[in-house]
Amino acid sequence: MVFVDGENLVCSYQRMLAEGRVPQHNVSHKEDTYAWAPESIRIEGLYEIVRTAYYTYTTGPKDSAVMSTSSELKDLGFQRHLGSQMPDRLHPVVFWKRKEARSGKGVDIQLTIDALMHTYEGNLDILYLVSGDGDFRPMLQEAIRKGKQVYVAALSNGLNEELKYAADVFVPLDSVYFKNA
Repeated sequence: MVFVDGENLVCSYQRMLAEGRVPQHNVSHKEDTYAWAPESIRIEGLYEIVRTAYYTYTTGPKDSAVMSTSSELKDLGFQRHLGSQMPDRLHPVVFWKRKEARSGKGVDIQLTIDALMHTYEGNLDILYLVSGDGDFRPMLQEAIRKGKQVYVAALSNGLNEELKYAADVFVPLDSVYFKNA
């Protein structure tokens, strides 16, 4: 299963844009809400991706903003191996926040709860985290303790270096999101 910390990903992406980086043509981006490229998930072999959950915040009129963002995220997909019969669309987990709110912990908390629950229920062999947030290190260590493989994919901006070493496999995403990276 893949767990995407959309808040971390979009903030890192936007900081790199502000630095003058040129985005790849296939990146979908909605300011302060999401950034996504179909090549964000790279697993060697013929592993089935059961679900890719994208956790993020949105602002605006509460119900319509959550529904609109969820709908947009459901339209975004990822590359899977050719023989896979599993869905290749994102599963949105969207929280609402006030425009003036800097950030919240809802994304991190729900992502951690979901990842650990699936780890303990035996629903995954690989926990694939798309985030550079060092707060997830204990979650990754627990998944490894339970015998799961752990992949981490992240942009270099906002990456806590300890995540690279906590994971079995680290996947750098700069070249997926930006030209000449």
